[in-house]
Amino acid sequence: MTRNRLRIIIWAAAVAAAASIGGYALRIDRQNRSILEYMEAGHMAEHCGDSRAAAANYKRALSLDAKYLPARIALADVHLSNGNEKRALETLRRGVVADANNADAYAAFAHALIECRHYPEAIRHLGRAVEIAPRDTSLRRLLAYCYRRHGDVAAANRQLTQIDKIAPDSPAASAARRALERSRKQLALQHRIKDQSGLRPARARP
Repeated sequence: MTRNRLRIIIWAAAVAAAASIGGYALRIDRQNRSILEYMEAGHMAEHCGDSRAAAANYKRALSLDAKYLPARIALADVHLSNGNEKRALETLRRGVVADANNADAYAAFAHALIECRHYPEAIRHLGRAVEIAPRDTSLRRLLAYCYRRHGDVAAANRQLTQIDKIAPDSPAASAARRALERSRKQLALQHRIKDQSGLRPARARP
């Protein structure tokens, strides 16, 4: 899964040097901790190999703001790292429910679905993300990838064409044009092979 995490800031490194993550957590009253502090504690716990403590801190961050996407992504990543695909997907699905007009929430869910090879559902959620943010070429590029993996080359090419129209001078558009050209060549080759196979004379039976 693509990670969208906060960086550990300077004071967190100093705290880590002074005390273990467990001792640090005990000295700070939960109600006085901010989302950022829970995120930093979660990252530090992961660094120490304590996925349970990491997950607990990310959940506490979400208890303060259910729409805070970095915490949701980090929690889902912990679940995926522990081999719990179902809990990871459910965590990100709740993010879509909590913030239904946030394209990034749909994209995060789609990334996890792609990681788990659930392409049809990823396409559905990326389609919603594109509806919310139609000029976001990164979303369209990811949607094109999903369509191609699902075997719908025509739909993938439509998304690539839209990227070229939205931002013709961007690197994304250049990449889209190259992908379209490769797709056209592959289709042309497939048609030639099909035509040639149809012209082959039938082999005589012995």
